[in-house]
Amino acid sequence: MQLKYQTKPFECWQKAKELRLKQWRDIASAREQNKLLTTGFCVGVAPVVMGLGDDVEFMACEPLAASTLPDVAYTTQCFEAVESRGFARDLCGYARAYWGNVFLNRLPLGGEFPRFDFVFERHWCDTLVKQLQVVSEYQGVPYHCVDFPIGPAEGERLDLKVKYVTAQLHRGIEWMEKTTGRTWEDEKFIQAFKNEVLSRTLWAEALYVNKAIPAPMDQKSMYPFFAITMMMPWKQESVDFHRALLDEVRDRAAHGIAAVPSERYRLIHEQIPPWHFLRLFRILENYGVVAMGSHHTILIPGDFRETEEELVPAIVPPQFNTGFKNREEALQVYARWYLESPLDKFYLSAQDRSRLIAKFAKTW
Repeated sequence: MQLKYQTKPFECWQKAKELRLKQWRDIASAREQNKLLTTGFCVGVAPVVMGLGDDVEFMACEPLAASTLPDVAYTTQCFEAVESRGFARDLCGYARAYWGNVFLNRLPLGGEFPRFDFVFERHWCDTLVKQLQVVSEYQGVPYHCVDFPIGPAEGERLDLKVKYVTAQLHRGIEWMEKTTGRTWEDEKFIQAFKNEVLSRTLWAEALYVNKAIPAPMDQKSMYPFFAITMMMPWKQESVDFHRALLDEVRDRAAHGIAAVPSERYRLIHEQIPPWHFLRLFRILENYGVVAMGSHHTILIPGDFRETEEELVPAIVPPQFNTGFKNREEALQVYARWYLESPLDKFYLSAQDRSRLIAKFAKTW
């Protein structure tokens, strides 16, 4: 295959590796450091928990499963441990990978599986909600869930959803205070919320720059980077990393540095990462094909909004600059931000999913 463009490794790759390892170590050592440790969905949950203080660590569910699944032998042990307890083998692979680690009392990178202080979740995926309920019952720790209704959310319907979720968030805060004996602090929540939104919008901007020809990033090179957006977006380290990554992607685009130097064709990958067979992307490269991403690398880690023709990076809430009036406004902005995401539409119906996949192709 003739090489049409220059290429070179990403300078951010090593930093991404260091941050991922650091986050796993922070989680594994949380109990030794007398920190609170909890778990939940990778999008939008951690900022609420961070209102309890700086000494809180959060294990996002999906990165744990994603770190498990590439090891086929270990994943098989996880699945067998789950099925031996009566769970169906056709359940979500992410759920079974997470449960397997719990039941085997192991972490993919080594060491025992940590015991949580409590589980705090937002109901976005039915399987995930029940998955964490099983974990809380198995470990004997408190469990709380906030319902985030998916579906069409515009106008009055969106306003009603924001009101519904905000009321639940107030109850969730009261529950956390009662469960931990701590006082929930508005400013710590707001800072974590800001960091998460900035991490996710910076990721969206980097992907938007990736429209360039040749593409500076391909899907394979996105995986080590978007793991930071999933594992720790509420931390300042994540914001700093995403700013550096955006700068590097812009520089690569300006100088014609390609992720796939033989780029001739582009495709959108419709499903979750093939963790067991990432060599798939190497095979595609042999034919000059660059995978431009999937909903898993576009909508889950990135904060986008829809226009008639394409997806564009979301604009951060104006209150990030002007300040929030009170807790009620901060929680309302938080609820509205995630309820407006096209990610919810993606899972609403086959029609919306197909429409967004087509929009991915038009954008990239």
